[in-house]
Amino acid sequence: SSSVSSDCQAGCATCSALNGCLSCKPRFFFHLELDGIRQRGTCLSSCPRGYFGARSPLISTCTKCKADCASCFSENFCTRCHPGRFLLRGKCESSCPNGLTANTALRECTECPAGCEQCVRRNMCTRCRADLYHLHGQCHHTCPNNFEPYVQLMQCVPRIFSSLIVDRLLKFTVRLDNGQVGVLVFGKGARLFTGGGRKPALDESSVPRASLVTPVLVCQRSG
Repeated sequence: SSSVSSDCQAGCATCSALNGCLSCKPRFFFHLELDGIRQRGTCLSSCPRGYFGARSPLISTCTKCKADCASCFSENFCTRCHPGRFLLRGKCESSCPNGLTANTALRECTECPAGCEQCVRRNMCTRCRADLYHLHGQCHHTCPNNFEPYVQLMQCVPRIFSSLIVDRLLKFTVRLDNGQVGVLVFGKGARLFTGGGRKPALDESSVPRASLVTPVLVCQRSG
């Protein structure tokens, strides 16, 4: 029968042996759950994960969240996403916008470090804002000690020179940070670049103007 009996579960107002709860007491949510191949009514004080409680004057029910939500507060506000989706302002997105990183553990979009446009973790930046230098996953306005700016890539790179001695008009002896000594011989128009092609911590004004005509660069290492 569908009358109230001692066989009813807690929270049920009316029930039957075949269908379980048919209606619920106040403040309880009606929820259909699988019992083998059949569905049985239950009355719950809170809805299970994947459902949200929808109250109405006639009946309060547990309503299923949207397909991409693992749990939700309401029909249009997710609180946790399924794997492969990331929570952003109550919605589950397939990817996160610039300035946020996809946190796979929390399944949500979290803020990148200050000045960072793209990151793999909250403290590991992969692309900085256009006016900042990148170094070891962080963004810097100026490069720290022992590093110098590489403007072409907007990165901080290890400083090349620890000392520079002008031997004559077109010859420079350079002592590297690793203790080695090299000789840079500049022909006319030579620009101050290392063998790797990036500009060291020197200024062209330190080279006599007479040498800046045609690009020739020879690097010799002294014994």
